[in-house]
Amino acid sequence: MTQESGIGNESTKELAGLNASRIPQRCGCRESRLKPYNRTFYMPTPRHFHSFRSLGASTFLHAWMLLLWLPAFALGFQVDPGAKPDAPAPAVPQNLIDDDPTSEVDIEVERFGVGRIARVGDWTGIRIRVRDKSSRPREVLVRIRGTDTDGDFPVAQRDMTTNPNVWQGLWLYQRLPYTFQQGDTLLVTCSEAVETGTAGSGEYRPGKRLGQVRIPAQGLAESSRGLLAVVGTRHMGIAGYTVSVNNGSTAAYGHEPLEPVTGLTPDELPDRWIGLMQFETLVWASGEPGELRGDRAAAIREWVHRGGHLVVVMPPVGQSWTSASNNELYDMLPAVQIQRQENVDLAPYRRMLTADETRKLPTGAVLHTFTPAKDALPAEAVRVLNGPDGRCVVARRLVGSGMVSLVGIDLNNRILTDASMIDADIFWNRILGKRGLTKSAKEAGEESQKNVAMQQRADRSVDLDIPLLINKSAAAATGILLGIVVFGLYWLIAGPIGYFALKRYNKSHWSWLAFVGAGGVFTAIAWSGATVLRPGKPNATHYTILDHVYGQNTDRARAWMQVLIPQYGDARLSIGDPKDPPLSGTSRAVHALTAWDARGADTNAGSFPDTREYVIDARNPSSLRIPVRSTVKQVQADWVGPVRYRFPIPVHLNVEGQPTPEGPATVRLNEGQLEGVLAHQLPAALKDSTIFVVRRQTPLSGQRTNSLMAEMLVYRIRDDWLPDQTLDLSQLRGDRRAFELPASFIQGLMPTGEGGIVIGDDRPSPANQLQRMMAVALFPQLEPPDFGNTRFGSNVYRRHATHGYDIGKWFTQPCLIIIGYLGDGSTPFESPVPVLLDGEPVPTNGRVQVRWIYPLGDNPPPIQQDQPKGDTQGPPGEPDKVAPK
Repeated sequence: MTQESGIGNESTKELAGLNASRIPQRCGCRESRLKPYNRTFYMPTPRHFHSFRSLGASTFLHAWMLLLWLPAFALGFQVDPGAKPDAPAPAVPQNLIDDDPTSEVDIEVERFGVGRIARVGDWTGIRIRVRDKSSRPREVLVRIRGTDTDGDFPVAQRDMTTNPNVWQGLWLYQRLPYTFQQGDTLLVTCSEAVETGTAGSGEYRPGKRLGQVRIPAQGLAESSRGLLAVVGTRHMGIAGYTVSVNNGSTAAYGHEPLEPVTGLTPDELPDRWIGLMQFETLVWASGEPGELRGDRAAAIREWVHRGGHLVVVMPPVGQSWTSASNNELYDMLPAVQIQRQENVDLAPYRRMLTADETRKLPTGAVLHTFTPAKDALPAEAVRVLNGPDGRCVVARRLVGSGMVSLVGIDLNNRILTDASMIDADIFWNRILGKRGLTKSAKEAGEESQKNVAMQQRADRSVDLDIPLLINKSAAAATGILLGIVVFGLYWLIAGPIGYFALKRYNKSHWSWLAFVGAGGVFTAIAWSGATVLRPGKPNATHYTILDHVYGQNTDRARAWMQVLIPQYGDARLSIGDPKDPPLSGTSRAVHALTAWDARGADTNAGSFPDTREYVIDARNPSSLRIPVRSTVKQVQADWVGPVRYRFPIPVHLNVEGQPTPEGPATVRLNEGQLEGVLAHQLPAALKDSTIFVVRRQTPLSGQRTNSLMAEMLVYRIRDDWLPDQTLDLSQLRGDRRAFELPASFIQGLMPTGEGGIVIGDDRPSPANQLQRMMAVALFPQLEPPDFGNTRFGSNVYRRHATHGYDIGKWFTQPCLIIIGYLGDGSTPFESPVPVLLDGEPVPTNGRVQVRWIYPLGDNPPPIQQDQPKGDTQGPPGEPDKVAPK
C-alpha cells in the first residue's frame, strides 16, 4: 500500500496556527532568531548548500558571493548530516495530542514492542487495537507517526476494514531513534481511507480523522542491550546473562547484558520479521507450534533466513514439532530421527548443565536424542552436543544466514528451573556462541563490593565508525579548499596587487573600477566552478555487511547509506529487486528501509522548516516516498535475496596447479588441520582477509572460564586475494607470518593501555576502523573483563547499530570463516543492496565487509570426566594458547 506525498488532511490540521508564509518551502535553511532586531531570518548551514540555487543567481551572487566567497566552491557538496539546524521542529498543537472522547473510533495500545519491550535505535513492533463505534463496516487507516533525523515525520500506516463495535488488533512497525526516551510519545491516529488510485487499487490517503491518542513509550531498552525472546514462562538459566552492575547497563562479568523477554505466547508474536529484529535468539520453550500460522509463521521463517537463531526445547510430552501437518515450520527443523526416553538420570549430564558439583540433578527426566536421517545433507543435521553415551542431545539445521536448533534435554523440568540449576555460561554459551562467566546476582553483588574495578569500566563502542564510513564531507572539503584558494587570489588581486599595479602606472584613480571588475570576474569564476562541481545525479556512499553461508541460496545484508538526491519535492527511494524469486515457497522477502540517525549526533539538531510526513507501509517498508531538498538522506537498509556474487568455492587443481572441473571438491579437517583449495570470482579482490578455522568446541568440563569455548586457528592473508586466484588452505599451517594466536588476535581488536586505561576517548580513530568492524563480527567472543588483571580489566564493549550482525553462533560448530573487504578508501565498491530512486538504480560506492562461512563436518565436544575443582581461565593446552604444529 502506498500514499502520494504531501502533508494531507491530518498534518494540515496539526500545522494549524503556523505562519506558513514565513517559511521558504524550497530553501533548506535553518531558523535563527537575531534578538537585537526581533526578526526571523533563515540562516544557511553547510548541510543545505544545495538549496541556495533556488534563491536565484542574481540575489545569490551579489548578496552572498561578493561577501562570502568561501561557500562558493562548496555549492553542490554535502557535509556531515550531524551539522543540523538549531531550531526545533514546529510543535504539534497541544489540543491534537489528547484522546478525544467524542471520537468515532476507540484506540488502545496492547503492546509497545514484542514482549512489551522496545530497544531504541532499532525497529520495534507496536500492537494497536481499534473499535469502530459506527453501525457499518468501513475502510480505515491506522497510523503511528514518529520523527526522523531531518525533522520529517515517518508515518507507519496500515489499512483495515472495521467490524462495528468489535475490538480488532493489528501490528505497526516503526524505528525508534536513539534520542527516543522513556516518557516520549508517539501519535496514533485512525482516519477514513480514501482511495487515491483506481477502484480496488489498494492505495489510500487519510480522510476524515476518526480518532487519535498519543501513546507514551514504555519498556524501553538501551541501544546497547541485547534481547532474547522466550516463548514460555521459564527462563531456563538464560537469566544469568542479565546479572549486571552500573544500574543494569553493564553485564557483571561480560559486556552487554542479554535480557530474556519471557512470557511470550504464539499469538503474541508479530506478523512481520521486523518485529523480531531486536531479538538475536528466539527460544521456544512451551506452546504448540500449531498455534503459529500464516503471517506469524512466515515472520519467523524470514527472521531465521536473515540470521536469527530459533532454539526449540523439546516438550516432555507430545511430538507436535515433528508433525508436518500441524507445524508450518516443519521443513526448517533438523532432518533427524527423534528418540524419546523417560526416567533419565541427568547426573551424567552435569558438566553440560552446571558448574555446581553438589546439587542433586533430576533422576526421572524426559530426554530426546537425535539421529541424523540417512538422506540428510550435512547442513540439515548438525550434531552440536552429545551426551555421555555419545547420543546427540542438541541438533541443528542451517537455514539461510540463520539456524534452527533442537534441544533434547527437558530444560523446563521443574527441579532444574526452580533450583536455578542451569548455568548460562556452562550450557547456553555452547548453544548461542557466547563467552565469559555468568555467576549469580548474589555472587556479583558481593564481588562488586570488594572489587571497585567492577564498577569502574570505560565504555568502548565497536560500531561508532559507521557514520564516518558513509560521510560525504570529503567532497565538501574539496569545494571549501578551492573556495579558499579563489578567495585568496581575489583578495590579492583586488587588494594589494591591484593597488600597487595601478599605482605603478599612476592609475590609482581607477582602483574602485578595478575592484568592481575583479569582483565580477571572480564572481563568474566562483559561479562557474560551483556549477561544474555541483553533483547533478543521485549517488550514495555506503558501508555494507554481507553474509553468505556456503550451500545456502540466499544472502543477507545490512547497509548504512547517505543518498544524495539533487532535486526538490518528493522522491521514491526503495531497495530490493522486484524480479527476485520468493524467499521460500510463495513468500516474498520483506525488506526494511528507514531513516537512520547516528548515535551521539549533535543533540541540538533541529529540522528543516518545511517538515513533512511520509508514509511507511507497515506490511512492506521497502519503499519510502520521502521529502527531498537537494541534500542527502541517511538511511539503513536490511535486505535478503538470492546470491549476488560468485563467492569462494572449493576447487580441484591439476598437475600445473590450475583449477579443473573434476567434480565437486570439498574442504575438510584432517587431524585438526585444513585441507582443500579455494578460489573465488568476486567482482574485485578481497582485501584485508582473515581466516578463522573452528575445529570444535572445547571439552565439556563444567568449569567456569573466560577462555574461548572454540578450539580454533586464526590466519591473516596479508595480500589481496584476487579473482580466480587459488588459496591452498593446507599451506596456511606452515606460514608463521599468517598465523595469529586466537586469544591475542581478539584481544588486539580493541586496544587498551597500561592499567586498563583506554587509548584515546571513545571517538573512533580512522587508523583502527578495520579492527573495530572486525570486533562487530566477533562481538560475543571479545575478551571478557578479568578483574584480577588491572591491565585488561576495565573496558566494557558496546554495540548500538549492529545487533544481530555478529557471527558468534558459528563458533559452536566446526566451520571455516573468511572475513574480508570489497573496496577501500581509494577503490570504493558498490553495495550489493539494490537501491532505486523513482525506479532508477542509484550508483553506490563504499566498502563491503564480506563474511563467508563454510560449514565443516560436525564434531561434538566430549564430556570431560576428570575435572579439577574451582574456577579456571581455560583448560590446559587450550588451542588459543599454543602455536600450530
